[in-house]
Amino acid sequence: MDQDSLTKLLAHATVRLKNGEQVEESKLELKRQWPHFKSTSKDSLKVIQSEFLKDLVALANKPGPEGYLVFGIDGKTGEVFDSQFKQSGLKDIVELRQLVVKYVDLPVDFELIELQMIGKTISVLIVPPSVNKPHFITHYVTSKGIQIDNFIPIRKTTAVFPATRSDVELMYYDRKNVEPEYALNIFTYNPHISVNGSQGVISVDFQMVFENYGRKPIVIVKSTMTIDAAPEAGIPRDVVLSLTRYSEHSVQDRESFLSNRFLTVPSNQVATLMVKYQDNIADDQLRPIREHGNFLFSIIVQDSHGNKYHSKKFTRVYP
Repeated sequence: MDQDSLTKLLAHATVRLKNGEQVEESKLELKRQWPHFKSTSKDSLKVIQSEFLKDLVALANKPGPEGYLVFGIDGKTGEVFDSQFKQSGLKDIVELRQLVVKYVDLPVDFELIELQMIGKTISVLIVPPSVNKPHFITHYVTSKGIQIDNFIPIRKTTAVFPATRSDVELMYYDRKNVEPEYALNIFTYNPHISVNGSQGVISVDFQMVFENYGRKPIVIVKSTMTIDAAPEAGIPRDVVLSLTRYSEHSVQDRESFLSNRFLTVPSNQVATLMVKYQDNIADDQLRPIREHGNFLFSIIVQDSHGNKYHSKKFTRVYP
């Protein structure tokens, strides 16, 4: 849906709400304002993050067309408020994507746009139909502080519920109705992490497989590996590293090449590579890695059209 059509859809929804009607759109979630992700309390932050992820993931899990998570419209009264992304407390959209990558398996794709309505700026997260559902939140925390592992939310009419078995079966069935132009699975095997403390260098090497199940070829132009502390590692604070310097060579012919040469994966084909990520990092980031051994790894790649693809998170014990 283009921005003009989306603005008209939201304006119509506000009129109906102001007239006392209930807007029962299963792919539309209205919020008065952005959640603030810079809470000083760690426990309250987990709840805030969980509630946001619940609304986002529930839209992705719902079969049907694209969904909209809107910040700036009261879902009960239809009143419009200024709600720009900067009110979330996050530096940029990358931080929001990192939150989704960290806690959602597989991560949900979305696009952020800001629209003008009656002189106010509202924010809309556009959630496209997903071929990877069901998505689940790995560690969801309720408002009462209860943690639910591998929580699968789904939106039904105007509310979000835990998915039932029939809901999950419908998600798998609906995947067949989504025919993406660009779609990529990323698989990894046997990651090995090494740290050179004297030179301040960390490197990770492993085998990586790209499976293009979309209709068009994908040209990969950028890649990032994220290393994060696993929840059971006992590390008192999050350890997040982003490695962007990497080299690759083909498993078949062992021909080496650097990351500035793009990788093309034709439609309905697979490319297999040996990959090594390496970066210089500060000593305060190296120290927790040397002292603790359980870490989560994930890969994000970007194609020539700007689309981003996420791998699943996988665990590796170091050393």
